Amino acid sequence: MKALVHISAVLTLAFGAWVAWGRFGYLVRSDPSANLQAESLAGPGLRAVSLARMTDFAWDQVVFFGPYTSRDAVHKALGFEWRAYEDAWFPQTDLYNLVVFVEGKRVTRWWKLRRCAPDIDKALVGVAVTRREASFALQNNGTCSFLRGPAAT
Repeated sequence: MKALVHISAVLTLAFGAWVAWGRFGYLVRSDPSANLQAESLAGPGLRAVSLARMTDFAWDQVVFFGPYTSRDAVHKALGFEWRAYEDAWFPQTDLYNLVVFVEGKRVTRWWKLRRCAPDIDKALVGVAVTRREASFALQNNGTCSFLRGPAAT
């Protein structure tokens, strides 16, 4: 019985840490996913965000994918076969979108982006957006924020 209590305590602590990292991890990370999450939680309203300003690595295009996007759909949108697809996208859940940065015919970086922080507008899903055009409108309505494109200039 004592062992069961200890196991339950450890599992509860681990689950709490996982939830806290998902909600507050962006405060200590500096990847584009964390930067987008910080912007999406910055308060209600509409703001412009530029992925070019949020990144410090080479890329010419970014592609967003929604949950459960198939391997074939990812390869078609990227324009080439991405061998690390399973590493990036397994297991697929309703909790995340996938952001893939591409230079030429190779993926330079990718991140899972927690849904609603921000969620991706369906019009952006599976569409290659050039670095020059990667400025988006971020709309926060209080319960969920949405990345829409393009930002008004």
